[in-house]
Amino acid sequence: MKRFLSVALAAMLSLALLAPAKAQVPVEWLESGGTLFAGGGTNLSNGIFFPGTAIYDGEQFQGMPPMQIARGTDLDFVNLDISAVTNGHQIVSFKRKNRRPLIRSPRVDGPGMATVITSHLKPGVYPFFCSIHFGMYGQIEIVPAL
Repeated sequence: MKRFLSVALAAMLSLALLAPAKAQVPVEWLESGGTLFAGGGTNLSNGIFFPGTAIYDGEQFQGMPPMQIARGTDLDFVNLDISAVTNGHQIVSFKRKNRRPLIRSPRVDGPGMATVITSHLKPGVYPFFCSIHFGMYGQIEIVPAL
């Protein structure tokens, strides 16, 4: 997991360094904990989430371990993509209550950030998907607060 996070942070830093000056990703986004990053989505290919990326085969999720968030805290959702027109991202949970997703972010056009309310969730694993990019899946795990 630590190796994946190192690779993911290196990739994000590379994106930040290659971006035009007005579109650079703020360093505090890359250094903060409890932050879910989205990137790589285009209108021609699927994107990825850092950390917590998953592959869904129609029955189960596989891939990287879910991103862990302490119960009672909310999630920062950051879009690293530069193009705001084709690379917006929005996360929506598979788990629902009263036909409503338990987790839903606003659409975040890149680069940009939004807070996703997760403080109401009980401990457990919550798979989600990008409502804009087919095949873009991830998972978060709410763990008991220390």
